[in-house]
Amino acid sequence: MTSKKPYLIKAIYQWINDNKLTPHILIDTGFPNVNVPSEYIYQNQIAFNISEQATRDLNIGLEYMEFQASFNGVAHTVTFPICAIKTIYAEENVAEGMSFTIDYDDAKRLDKNTIVESSSIPENKKDKPKKKSHLRIVK
Repeated sequence: MTSKKPYLIKAIYQWINDNKLTPHILIDTGFPNVNVPSEYIYQNQIAFNISEQATRDLNIGLEYMEFQASFNGVAHTVTFPICAIKTIYAEENVAEGMSFTIDYDDAKRLDKNTIVESSSIPENKKDKPKKKSHLRIVK
């Protein structure tokens, strides 16, 4: 099955726009295949305004997000895997959005032609045991 994450991101993006707010995303830049302006990365993260006014050619795909944006007057093509998105939120009210659990195993599944070195995954994220779900089946 495909991930629900890109569908949820598209839905939250649309909902934020419908409410005339400004959609922003927070990206974990520790993933492979993250193509963002490196001078704006802070503590392995970068935030983007992804409103229609701030971007051009926004494409939220199943595996990657891509858009054109200007940083200090210089145009950049920004691309990154969907699994690198930590949060999508409204700038005007950070509580209005959705955060996602970052699964570094997703990085290994991005592209079968891409070899992901374990050194690109932060030490504190390696071999972390999975938490048991708090959900249960009710019949």
